[in-house]
Amino acid sequence: MKLKLKRLTVFVLALGLSSTVFAKPVLQQSYKNIEEYKLDNGLKVILFENNKESKVYMNMIYQTGSLNDPHGKGGMAHLLEHLAFKGTKNIQGEDFQKRLDQYTLTNNASTDYYVTQYTNEVRAEKTAIDEVLRLEAERMDKLVLQQKFVPAEIEIVKRERELTSDQPFAILIDQVFKGIYGNKDLGREPIGDLEELESINMDELNEFYRKWYTPNNATFVISGKFDKAALLESLDQKFSSIPARKIPEQAVVPDLDLTKVKGQTFSVQKGSSYQKINLYMTPRNPKIEPVLEVAPLLFDMEPSGHLYKNIVDTGIVNEAMLSPWNTQNFNLMLVSVDYSPSQNVKKIDKELIFNMESFKPFSDAELNRVKTLFKNGTEANFKDASQMGGCPKSVCCFK
Repeated sequence: MKLKLKRLTVFVLALGLSSTVFAKPVLQQSYKNIEEYKLDNGLKVILFENNKESKVYMNMIYQTGSLNDPHGKGGMAHLLEHLAFKGTKNIQGEDFQKRLDQYTLTNNASTDYYVTQYTNEVRAEKTAIDEVLRLEAERMDKLVLQQKFVPAEIEIVKRERELTSDQPFAILIDQVFKGIYGNKDLGREPIGDLEELESINMDELNEFYRKWYTPNNATFVISGKFDKAALLESLDQKFSSIPARKIPEQAVVPDLDLTKVKGQTFSVQKGSSYQKINLYMTPRNPKIEPVLEVAPLLFDMEPSGHLYKNIVDTGIVNEAMLSPWNTQNFNLMLVSVDYSPSQNVKKIDKELIFNMESFKPFSDAELNRVKTLFKNGTEANFKDASQMGGCPKSVCCFK
């Protein structure tokens, strides 16, 4: 594996403290039919109304993830995410999850390095929308964290870790990040260290919750079919009374120093399939990110992609794929191929590097075709509540 240059979804939130005088959500900016509002307490609300949908997708995003786990307490943000379904001051214990299940089609949550997010797909009915908004407001300000739920949730985390530790790709990426960052920063998995998880006490969890779960550290993305005026009124009623608080400094990941990163080869033996992955990494450079986003269409698209034509269509490998990861710390391109035992591994190594590093320049016609495909794909996303509510960069980070 040659190191040089799951996309991590990055959300850049620039939120600050504001006055304690409550006011209705104020429109900040708009793009097409995306509108960004802000409550007086700093909560950012991004709406994408699409009445052709039959549901509403809600995504509450807190700008805190595993990078903010205290030293020696790896997995705190993730454990808090699990406990955030276990009751609030007004909706106790398991009743919180029961009500979520009653009013949503699906509900889930996730924690990565940078953010924790709570997602709900809701029936496009005012009663259901209002109730889920109330539950998210309760989760933001009135969680009651209880020790009695911790052992069972740690067992669930153990099972989650077992699932990832059984996946060759997850093992590979973990080893790559550890090779670059050591066992800290991005080298420490968001899921958490089991020994450290078991050392977390309720005072520490409550302190973490009060630090980071605050309206001025959150963005609420809502897309799909809803009455905008009624939704804004409901948001105002349920969230404006939650006070803003001072947000701690976010954890800072050291700049990637490629002079300290040597070419490395990792081998993972698991399962019956064969796959080779080359990774190219560079410190973050926003200027190249548009190129990295369209590169897969130029290289691996069937039947015109250069990599497809040269190594898939010729039978050297069975499949080839490029995947860009553009994060706030680095840009990374994964180039992967699937092959069978009968295919020539040495030839695969040689051809893969040659076709990625000494490729024939693309023509204007190829680039224009890819731009059109990329544009069409983006426009298709605008018709899908789940895609828009999932907070693509164009929604959460538009300026």
